Amino acid sequence: MPTDPTPPVLPPHSGPTTVCPHCGGLLRFEPRSGRLRCTQCAGEQPRSRPSTQARAAAAAEAPLPGDWATRTEGETWTPALVSCHQCGAQTELPAHQVQAPCPFCATPLRLGDAERRRLIRPSGQLPFALDAPAARERFRAWLRGLWFAPNALRRLVRDTEALQGVYLPAWTFDARAVVRYQGERGDRREARAGDPAHSVQQGHVMDWRAVGGHFELRLDDELIPASHSLPALGEGALQGVNLSALEPCSEALSAGFIVEAYQVDLPDAWARVQQVWAPRVEAEVRRDIGGDEQRITAVDCEYREPHYRHVLLPAWLASYRWNGRSWPVVVNGQTGRVEGARPWSIWKLGFAALALLGLLLLGWAEGV
Repeated sequence: MPTDPTPPVLPPHSGPTTVCPHCGGLLRFEPRSGRLRCTQCAGEQPRSRPSTQARAAAAAEAPLPGDWATRTEGETWTPALVSCHQCGAQTELPAHQVQAPCPFCATPLRLGDAERRRLIRPSGQLPFALDAPAARERFRAWLRGLWFAPNALRRLVRDTEALQGVYLPAWTFDARAVVRYQGERGDRREARAGDPAHSVQQGHVMDWRAVGGHFELRLDDELIPASHSLPALGEGALQGVNLSALEPCSEALSAGFIVEAYQVDLPDAWARVQQVWAPRVEAEVRRDIGGDEQRITAVDCEYREPHYRHVLLPAWLASYRWNGRSWPVVVNGQTGRVEGARPWSIWKLGFAALALLGLLLLGWAEGV
């Protein structure tokens, strides 16, 4: 798939101004009220709600292009991207900011380091539903629930370091999988010797027979994170969001938050989603073969009518200090799901292993 789109450039999104009309301070989107609050005078401004048609457009999926030249003019833009020299993350620095910390590692970012790269414009944006205090409480609950963590962790770590609200890029994919396969179905039966009146069970045998078939499988809204800077252990936090709540991208929703540009482009994301779907297709083939066991000799899977969306998902990024190192944590800004790195207690793991071994030995002794 070509990776050099050629359409004209448009601004990233449109929306109401993010400057307070009373004092000229910067406005910030407040998740609880859904309004804009001034960071200086604390005055609030209403946010215009998108129409039903605008919401539908934000949630709409586009056909996966076979040729970038077929794109419409409104699908690309060139934001000012600042690359972090420390972790490599690329974030969009708003025009009113000349410097900001990297949301992933806190390294200072400067507008003078910005570059412009043509990107596919996001079709929709999920508003933050959790504010910073709610995100911190989710973090504390997550910390309290960590099994096999050192006892001192929950006692000494009581809060995160600086909590940063970030809109993270992601792709979603839909497709209709047309699958044809060849294989063998195994049916288990008892093997007996002697006449029926005095048969003796000799064990089980498997009867195999060749099978083949075809079916269609609908695959919907598979989400592929598009950020290399997101910790691998935190990618799961982005899953499970309600994509029906997507809104058109706007300055109002982004006010006070950082917007990251995608680092996983569309062709790479499409290749990755096919890897994600492959085990699901195989499981469906096994189910279609049936029997007690299955052997798959050939599978031909064709993905038809593929569609995609480029969306921005809300997340609170944080970290905490333990034993001289920083442990990253991601809190989903809509669902509150928490994923992150955590230390393990060697003593607790050892005791758990001994307890499991004891149970296995007890079960073996009772079976003898």
